[in-house]
Amino acid sequence: MEANNDVVQIINGMKDALTNSGLYSRSVFDPNAPKEEDQIPKLQSAIQSAAPIHEELKKMAEFIRTAVIDPVHKIDSNGRTAQDFDPLNDFLKKLVAASENFGKEVELVPLYGDLLSLYILALYRSGGPGKKSPIINMIINNIVRRKAIETDHGKLRAGMDGLKNKICVAIIAKRYAVYVLATRGFEVLFRSEIEFRLFGTSPEALALQITNLFLKQGIKLADITDIVCGGGDIGTLPDGTYVLSEKVRDESWKRLHNSSLNRGALVAWELRQLLRHQGRGEGINASLCSPLSFSTLDFHAVSSLFKEDSRELRQSLKGYVKVTPLKSLAALLSEIQDINPENFNLLVMTLDELFASVARKIGPRIVRELAAQEANKTLISFDFGKIVDWLRQENFVIPPNFRLTAREIGTGVKEICEILMIIESGKVSAALERSLNHVVDSYARQVAMVLEMAAAGDPSERPNFIVISSMMALDPYFQKLFQKIRERIDSPFTPIMCLDSLEHDYLVANHLFEMYLNPAKGDRRLHYSVEEKSMKQALQVLGASGGGLETFSFSRLLDEVSGDISDGKLSQVNIVLVGADNEDALLAVSNAKDYGLLNRIALIGDPEEIMNAIQRSKASLLPNQDPRVEIIPINPLIVGFEQKQKAMAEVFHDFLEKSRDYVVMKGSVDTPGLLKEALSIYKNEEPVDGVKPKKKMASHTALFVLPDGRFFALSDAAVNPGFRNVDQLLNTVGNQLNVVRPVVSKDQMLKVAIITAVEKETAAIPSTLLAAEAEQRSKELEELYGPMVLEGPLSFDLATDPEVALEKNYHGQIMGDANCLVATDINTANVLYKLLSKTMGSLGLLVDSGGIITAGPGTVPIILTSRGDTSQTKFNSILLALAYSSTLKSEKTQEKQTGKLKVVAGSSR
Repeated sequence: MEANNDVVQIINGMKDALTNSGLYSRSVFDPNAPKEEDQIPKLQSAIQSAAPIHEELKKMAEFIRTAVIDPVHKIDSNGRTAQDFDPLNDFLKKLVAASENFGKEVELVPLYGDLLSLYILALYRSGGPGKKSPIINMIINNIVRRKAIETDHGKLRAGMDGLKNKICVAIIAKRYAVYVLATRGFEVLFRSEIEFRLFGTSPEALALQITNLFLKQGIKLADITDIVCGGGDIGTLPDGTYVLSEKVRDESWKRLHNSSLNRGALVAWELRQLLRHQGRGEGINASLCSPLSFSTLDFHAVSSLFKEDSRELRQSLKGYVKVTPLKSLAALLSEIQDINPENFNLLVMTLDELFASVARKIGPRIVRELAAQEANKTLISFDFGKIVDWLRQENFVIPPNFRLTAREIGTGVKEICEILMIIESGKVSAALERSLNHVVDSYARQVAMVLEMAAAGDPSERPNFIVISSMMALDPYFQKLFQKIRERIDSPFTPIMCLDSLEHDYLVANHLFEMYLNPAKGDRRLHYSVEEKSMKQALQVLGASGGGLETFSFSRLLDEVSGDISDGKLSQVNIVLVGADNEDALLAVSNAKDYGLLNRIALIGDPEEIMNAIQRSKASLLPNQDPRVEIIPINPLIVGFEQKQKAMAEVFHDFLEKSRDYVVMKGSVDTPGLLKEALSIYKNEEPVDGVKPKKKMASHTALFVLPDGRFFALSDAAVNPGFRNVDQLLNTVGNQLNVVRPVVSKDQMLKVAIITAVEKETAAIPSTLLAAEAEQRSKELEELYGPMVLEGPLSFDLATDPEVALEKNYHGQIMGDANCLVATDINTANVLYKLLSKTMGSLGLLVDSGGIITAGPGTVPIILTSRGDTSQTKFNSILLALAYSSTLKSEKTQEKQTGKLKVVAGSSR
């Protein structure tokens, strides 16, 4: 009671303080108090007196927009020359300096952002052909200021004077084109866009087009001294292996499905090869993606890059985004604002082509924002092909140069701008106009939400500016899109700007500084010889892989399965993840859900550990909000690894008894614990005519796709220790073919090799005798699975390397070209599995893989991967399981196979 009296006294004291100050009327807190009608509280009075001031500020802002902003936009849109922007630059520079206090008034903050945007874009436009680029000059000055301690200022002036003889080519490859900036010192020679649609995607052809541009400008090829390359959101890795982060369907993509090459780097390589024949010799300096920072990537993250294809870049490399626009704009704004870069906070969102990347500078730190993935999802979810269909139904003629006609899901911001252009044309119905506006508004709303999320944080860390950057910043329809985005951002005291990303300009400035102004302590990656060997090898892989028939790829399988689900030909599946505190497995399940492959998701394990793993992995699973995602808990009081494993197995057992319609997936649970329960789904069938059928035999099948597009199926690395008789071995072969045949061409010859230590039968190695007997009975399988051949015993090298087959004078039907491998014991299969999935990846060879357990036609697959496998491998395994479940034969064919397989089926171990 005494404590309550203390609280009442404190509250009364606060009331007295507020009412005695005159800020609030006593009647606010006491409804029975007499109303003091003659007394207006000070706070209310101040607000009322300030209202006219706010209205006046709004009028001032509107006046400046009418008097300055609108006329400048008219100047910008009338095809002016670079010289026209010189007086405008001077005017805007003075206006920006005189308006620096606008950032303190909420009504003037947007106006200040617009003035800064106009000034920077005018600076950009003034650096046209034949003119010095003020942008490059300012960025170099900023770099010199930031690196003042390590720079030799005595040599700086001489270095600056020497730049006038350096002709530099900056190359950035985007999704639809290669963008080029050529400079002589600070002077701009030309800017150009080389579209893939017109010139193809071959690096050699693109490099040749760049040389043609120089010749058209009257510039001697022998005078070119420097090449600098950007492009691709990941850029260069320390050992020169490149990853293309754009899904460009062209010849290199077709040959290297699981990952590809940074096209900008390949073009730079080919351009250098062409220029070397012009008498320059080795005198051409080159910088490959040098402005991209990898300082925050740990060993595991770098290693994982070798295993990822473009889907994985969109799925799990959420934070590793391009920082070049951030660095360029931070340098420029800190120069204009005269702010120490160490005290400058900036948030930049880049909207170009498919990827929307977000990066943030907080003082000296650069943060790669995970929010970028949310913007990507918005683009990926738009099916522009349907929009094209709507337009054609109304007989709207889409201009042939519009990118909408590409009809690809998840294209880019260019298509959004084209939709805005169509809306303003007035040539579509009101209903379609509303639908198109909904698409644009949804995109603008999502981008605004991402920016608000990324800008959050402590007041001291909030951005001084938010910038939406794009190579389309000068496009009037992109400006309209920017206005829609800004209207939806609730950040009243932060100027929001629309700017070119200035990537080329930063690449040139950084290259010139590191190569000529500060060479003693420059970036070692600037020496092209470090990259030359790996670039050459990459080109050899690209050329040697050829254009033959693609056998199999997980990328194509995803397209087919997700397309069938969208068309209603296929149903989503339910999945239960046992040991759901595994981050890679959670991310794989999350990605499968995002692609629309899954219906219900059950997560078995400790609830707290599962939620922590979801948070760490950034998986888009919301068990507390999404009714389709459910946590099946074990007792949270259980401690110790062994005890938790046992508890998960028990909970999983009970779950299976009630829910047989779920595909089983392994998470952090150990394999024996999972299989002991999971294999119970392959129960014996009911007796037929009093004859009890033999027990179904389960086995593991993994698929691997190598960098050159070759694929292998491998069994059995997980279930059966060995095979006691040929029936068991043939059953495992049958299980493997049941997985492989539905996902490859029906005309594809499947070549099954039974792998042993040697290729000759010998009683000293009993498995060779088993393999030979399996070969003799292979006709039983050939009748069921189409074109195929089975041979054994074969050594691994003979089965997979044509040169070895020739050297050993082997004359079988398999001459080093096997695509289905079956080992005779688990030791051999498991070693091969980890060799292909782990060792090759650690050597920089990009291998795609996935694996499931099956037990014959019509059985539900079990997704079994190693706990050390990547999220991509686990995702591929989900995809393979769903494809296997959905591509079962017709009932008649299944009955035929079941009858045949009874002949070869043996009992499981």
